[in-house]
Amino acid sequence: MDKAIVTTSWDDGHPLDLKLAELLKKYNVPATFYIPVDNIERECMNPQQIREIAQSFDIGGHTYHHVNLTGISPKEAEREIVEGKKELEEIIGREVVSFCYPKGKFNGEVINVVEKAGFIGARTTKSATRSIKDPFKMGTTAYASYWHFGLAPY
Repeated sequence: MDKAIVTTSWDDGHPLDLKLAELLKKYNVPATFYIPVDNIERECMNPQQIREIAQSFDIGGHTYHHVNLTGISPKEAEREIVEGKKELEEIIGREVVSFCYPKGKFNGEVINVVEKAGFIGARTTKSATRSIKDPFKMGTTAYASYWHFGLAPY
């Protein structure tokens, strides 16, 4: 039997991610935390909290303000992606190489900007994927969210 690789990823940078990081560390579960520098939708970790998580886990880019990149101009999208990466790198003191599209929204233009910014790949919210065909359209095997479809939570 082939060896399985298990990893998790967590988006949006909420301060409660610190408690989650404690559990992941306790059970030796690898993770990437995709963190915007300033989440305009809800509370976000401050630089010290980001540095704390970065001591044990990978940090990925998630724009500067957690905005839908397909809903703003290409110039604004570029600024969100590039400035978010730059600021995270300054906070954690190392290169940020992976990206996650906020709300899973992306298009060809956004992919080009993410690649040009120096990321080596990007995660989407596409679920039930078992292989990586394009490193800038990486899906997930399972996807959990607060979203509800009909009466049952997914």
